[in-house]
Amino acid sequence: MYITFDLGGTTLKGGISNYKGEIVERTVVSTVDIHNESDLIDTINIATENLLRKINISINFIKGIGLGIPGYVPEDGERIPKIVNLGLENVFLKKHLKEVFKIPVKIENDANAAALGEFHFGAAKETKDALIITLGTGVGGGVIINERVHRGVSGLSGEIGHITVKLKSGRQCNCGKTGCLETESSGTAIEYYGKQKLNSNVTAKDVIERAKKGEEEAEKVIDNSAYYLGYALSTMFHVLEFEKVVLGGGVARGGYTLLPPVRKWLNLFMQNSTDFSEERVVLSEFGNDAALYGLYYQIINDS
Repeated sequence: MYITFDLGGTTLKGGISNYKGEIVERTVVSTVDIHNESDLIDTINIATENLLRKINISINFIKGIGLGIPGYVPEDGERIPKIVNLGLENVFLKKHLKEVFKIPVKIENDANAAALGEFHFGAAKETKDALIITLGTGVGGGVIINERVHRGVSGLSGEIGHITVKLKSGRQCNCGKTGCLETESSGTAIEYYGKQKLNSNVTAKDVIERAKKGEEEAEKVIDNSAYYLGYALSTMFHVLEFEKVVLGGGVARGGYTLLPPVRKWLNLFMQNSTDFSEERVVLSEFGNDAALYGLYYQIINDS
């Protein structure tokens, strides 16, 4: 069996998979109290124990552990320069997790892991070139070119969340820049604008639910998010004409509340391309589980 985790800005989501790749049990652990690498390792250990306890097995039955994290991950997964959403730097997770669990460990960028999950098992299956966007606390992207993850020279490929989309009056991003896509189209951004338009207690999920019900101000917040996401996607399409773009992550669970306005704005920004179809943009088949499936694929192919 295999254990895989997706590390977000507020939670660590985990699953335990059988040899067919089916997730048979899940756990979610808060990450808000993580302040250093030791805290992170303890949190992963707690989540692992939760999963093992749920199906009453020991770590000896686990063939490998995979972890998807936001930000740049070198291909060998050894030294993680920065985990921005947790404020951690120079993290040696792979080495330390191997010491704790005594089994193979795979570390991957969360969006690349999600891309592999959707490409091999989900909404991007049977394509050669695809872009998978993860919309959660932040905005990530995984690029598949010629059926392989494209990382770029230094691993920055796919970091769509840090494309500058708002040159004037943009908000500051966790990366240090202003006006990044992440500040306009992430779950954090939807919550920020929701508090301005609706009330100070709403979450991103509340905004999406209220937009589903046709509440005008909530729909405006979603449309604003979709506008900037459509703009960023048009930039990506003009550089690499993907067969398919998959919208995943927690925000994409808003489903057809989010998809139509994204397609609308993307179609406007792509109007110079006569053969372009906005229907190339689809929703994830796996949602928050996409990275777990991708990590499973990597573990079994590395072993």
